[in-house]
Amino acid sequence: MTGHTHYQCALDLFAPDGHRPDWELALESVAFEGIRRGHLPAVTGTPRGAVGPIWHAELGEPYVGAFRALVRREGGGAASSEIPTAYVRALARSASAIFVEKGALQAGDVFTYLVCAFPTPEPAADTDSPDGFVVEEIVEPLPLDEAPLRRFVATAVAQGPPMDGDVPVFIPQSVLNEAVELSRKAGDVETGGVLLGKLHRDSALPEVFVEITALIPARHTVSDATKVTFTAETWSAVETAIALRGRAESKAGWFAVAADTRAEIVETAVSRLYSPNADNELCVLKFRDGKVRTVVARELASGRIFEQICRAARLTAFLRDVRGGESGLRVSDIDAAVANAMERLASTISARNAPAYLSDLPQDVDVIAVEPVVHKVARPMRYVNRG
Repeated sequence: MTGHTHYQCALDLFAPDGHRPDWELALESVAFEGIRRGHLPAVTGTPRGAVGPIWHAELGEPYVGAFRALVRREGGGAASSEIPTAYVRALARSASAIFVEKGALQAGDVFTYLVCAFPTPEPAADTDSPDGFVVEEIVEPLPLDEAPLRRFVATAVAQGPPMDGDVPVFIPQSVLNEAVELSRKAGDVETGGVLLGKLHRDSALPEVFVEITALIPARHTVSDATKVTFTAETWSAVETAIALRGRAESKAGWFAVAADTRAEIVETAVSRLYSPNADNELCVLKFRDGKVRTVVARELASGRIFEQICRAARLTAFLRDVRGGESGLRVSDIDAAVANAMERLASTISARNAPAYLSDLPQDVDVIAVEPVVHKVARPMRYVNRG
């Protein structure tokens, strides 16, 4: 934890459990806001500050209504900001996972949590290094170019609803087009890139804003359908590109483009159930006259089944996210949910109830046995419905 924050925080979800928020991002945000408004010097370095509770207006101590973060810089200057308790929402979601596993909550359920804070002794300063090394942080000026914001606004088109506190970011259409093309060429694996740009400051406002100047495709990555990992060679290649361009640019951000789009997820579910070339046979009916009939998934598909599939996929994605894995719904989630649904459907049909589910069965010949189909392919497959 950065700075001196002498409170231990806990989340009360009507089953108390202790959690320790990481305030580093909050302090960095307050420090950058101070630079934007001219309250802090525009320099690099880890912000030093403190975070304390603002007590709940109705419940009072120890319940927290918000947090107050304060950052100071050596040589003068200070900035502070109020942080809502939503900052610890991820911790609340993580803590709720145990309730989902026990069935007390369903994935997607809305629950109420309260944040508590309790004073703790100030930690002693750690001046001795066990390995004999001492790390000294070098504070350098931020590379800010003076430029009028209105010049950039005049040739830009706003995207999305504006939000208070947004940092203006200007992205050329050519960079957006490159990102789309990068995703298209990647096919079934996740890809990414690094955005180059410049920081500008309009001292008359005051304001700091970002100009994106280029996209560098991420090279030497390790990628699959669900994630992309930037390696040391990736960042080395980016540094080389920056040097070769010679435009005094900096790394302004990086991005990853997921291979699993909404269309792919929907297509996977539909094709697994309906495509004639998909492995979606459920069971084989045996009739008294010796004939057999194969039942496929599309014959038993219904709105209820689709709802169950969606719920199961969301639960898998939710539990993976709160445990620190990849976020978002993946094709593999829906594929596994469909596979489980097909197993349940196969076990639903019996010799007695088959006519109730399948209206085209012969009326004069009884079903004497139902044998589930054993699927030979154990790994998930993706099918494309060409119909």
